[in-house]
Amino acid sequence: MAIVVPVFNVDKYLKDCLEAFANQTCTEFDVFAIDDGSTDNSSKILDGYANKVKWLKVVHKENAGVSSARNFALTLIENCHIYTHVAFIDADDWVSHNYVEKFNSLIDDSIDCFICGSSKFDRRGKQQGKSSNVTPRMVQGVKFFDFYWEGDLNRKSLSATYYLGNKVFNLRKVRGIRFDERIRCGEDQDWMFKCFKVVKSALISEEVLHYYRLRASSASHTCWSKNIAENLDMYMRFYCESRSATELITAGFVRTFINMWWENVQYVYQSEFDVERAKRLKEIIELVFHNDDYRLLHLKMKKRIWLYRCGDSFLKWYFRIFHKKTKLKLRGRESAYFFD
Repeated sequence: MAIVVPVFNVDKYLKDCLEAFANQTCTEFDVFAIDDGSTDNSSKILDGYANKVKWLKVVHKENAGVSSARNFALTLIENCHIYTHVAFIDADDWVSHNYVEKFNSLIDDSIDCFICGSSKFDRRGKQQGKSSNVTPRMVQGVKFFDFYWEGDLNRKSLSATYYLGNKVFNLRKVRGIRFDERIRCGEDQDWMFKCFKVVKSALISEEVLHYYRLRASSASHTCWSKNIAENLDMYMRFYCESRSATELITAGFVRTFINMWWENVQYVYQSEFDVERAKRLKEIIELVFHNDDYRLLHLKMKKRIWLYRCGDSFLKWYFRIFHKKTKLKLRGRESAYFFD
């Protein structure tokens, strides 16, 4: 098993990640840590561990982004011809002590993907979601894609997340698939969407083996707001490509897509009004109605579309007087406990 860990200026949290691997109950794994031009102490920390353990392979390269780092590792791993599966863990996250052991005990070469439970944690140590002892289940064929987009349909599932970190892929199925280095945010979603077109089976466990650190300065937290329009375009492409899938797949995806659309609506009407982006938002909703996908939405989403159809003047007033005030209050209360 090969585990890819892209590293860039995370010296505050890197030791936690590496210690989680050092304490594994099973040693049948290698970590490929790609230092993407770090300017803090991350490089020294990596070299220090690499001198003490055999499972850590460190590569230092010029900064080119997380997709470049992951692609670099994938090429190294595929050229080795000794690994059967690959996983991706962020350098500020960590895994349970039995992560590798659990994987090895459940997986064989016939399974294309393994998905475990994932839990978020903040500075208080507060975790969102408790591990479950439910027997792992196998999903095959189109049911796997159904499960992935079931994140919006089944909020109780700790495994139905859009994270890359709680998934392990069979290299035989995803060989040659690369991250799009042009995408500044959501590159993991794009890569997984491409992989899920070829994945035919998955073993799903609700046991929490992956822990996601909530950070105010993390790449996923900061770039999501900066590149929100780019993310919408990516999800628009996913939406169009999902049209040939089953209705359950389309239902799960269109709800995810509309959530992304609503984030863009909030951004447009709470900031300097962008006529072109507003036009784009209108085109998307018209397409959803044209495809008869409005019927697949939850009541809350339908209410949002109703609000949107009240017009520009109403939306500006709505977000200025009501929604913006509430949103900022909630965001401040929760993010106060995020790591730096």
